[in-house]
Amino acid sequence: MPSNPELFYLTAADYRTQSTVQTLLQAKTNEEVESLVIEAMALIDAYIGSGWAPYDDEQEFVFPRTQDENAGETFIPRRVALATRMVADSMLERRHKGVLPHEVASWGGEGHSYTKHKRTQEAEIGFESFPPEVYPLLDPYRRVGGYFAVGEPC
Repeated sequence: MPSNPELFYLTAADYRTQSTVQTLLQAKTNEEVESLVIEAMALIDAYIGSGWAPYDDEQEFVFPRTQDENAGETFIPRRVALATRMVADSMLERRHKGVLPHEVASWGGEGHSYTKHKRTQEAEIGFESFPPEVYPLLDPYRRVGGYFAVGEPC
């Protein structure tokens, strides 16, 4: 697994403040949080795929890309940072509960029951744990069809 990138999609400190699972994060050390963010970054890169020109030839991750620069400063697109937080949160929840809310097909209790409708488009194998909100955030960056795939500039 990649480690020590020069630019995180979301820093450990930012993740701590933005996370929606604060109670699960309290017991984690900074190294554990950083490792979780790196794992989420690797999953996001696997989903996006190759095909973008990296800002630096030596970088381990897809972002920043050559177009992610403003006045000499590189940045991570906001949608990617949001997706990183959501994926890291879902990873923490899955490790704690064993199942995620969007994976539950039905529920019953106290005389009430609830059945979710199936998605019209199933998640790809390996990315089922992504929250449904992550796909529209990352799809504009996704390169399907190989290294020379042509997509809309983001």
